[in-house]
Amino acid sequence: MCNKTEKKLLEMYAKKNLGSVEKPPINPCCKECHSTFRGELSKPMSAWIVGNEFNKQEKRVLFIGKIAIGDDGDKFLYPNYRNDDNSPTHYCINVFGVTRENIWNEHSTSFWRFIKDLTRKLFPKVAESNLLEYIAITNLIKCNNSESKANITEYMQFNCVDYLDVVRREIDIINPTHIIFLTGKKYDENICNIFDDIEDKKEIEEPYNNRWCGNGIIGEKTHKFSLLRIRHPQGAEKGLEDIVCKWLETGELL
Repeated sequence: MCNKTEKKLLEMYAKKNLGSVEKPPINPCCKECHSTFRGELSKPMSAWIVGNEFNKQEKRVLFIGKIAIGDDGDKFLYPNYRNDDNSPTHYCINVFGVTRENIWNEHSTSFWRFIKDLTRKLFPKVAESNLLEYIAITNLIKCNNSESKANITEYMQFNCVDYLDVVRREIDIINPTHIIFLTGKKYDENICNIFDDIEDKKEIEEPYNNRWCGNGIIGEKTHKFSLLRIRHPQGAEKGLEDIVCKWLETGELL
């Protein structure tokens, strides 16, 4: 069952006609990604979760990964788009339900282990089975062609993030106070393009562990988001969790 925020996200994907490439009306950006990709791209996936307790937190933490992996979930049908036989033609994959049901159990990748371990530290009194309800998680890129690998083209990278503004609208709807990008340096241009400006940026250059923080602005100058961009957890040395915890606690970049 989706909460109000998650329903707003699904409605936003529908308004953007996200992922529609087969039947008119076609999304031209999505069509370009499909036509230039060697292989078949899945339908776009929604954000992973916006927890039921998320809006009650003083620090509302949104985690953003690189690309959605897998294709489990339910079809969210975009209104008024159907074939003559009433079969759906325009839809995205709603993963809010499957995330709650089994994401900790089914996905043991470094990405999910990192988020789980970090969330334990942030909410030590919350039962493990309920930790997801206190955070929000999404990805920069909504389509994929693999259940285990992040196969990303430049078209996917820039169409989804820069031209369709999907993540910008997700941030606007989810309304976090803190955003953690687990993406690495490769996506910095895309991240910067999400925001109208990034103020007070501080960066630490280290081999395999480049990171930066700052204040992202969307719209009015009074609406700022605390940003932290770190490397992807896969292959990361110990201490990455400490960097995030210190930043969340004090705003300092270790």
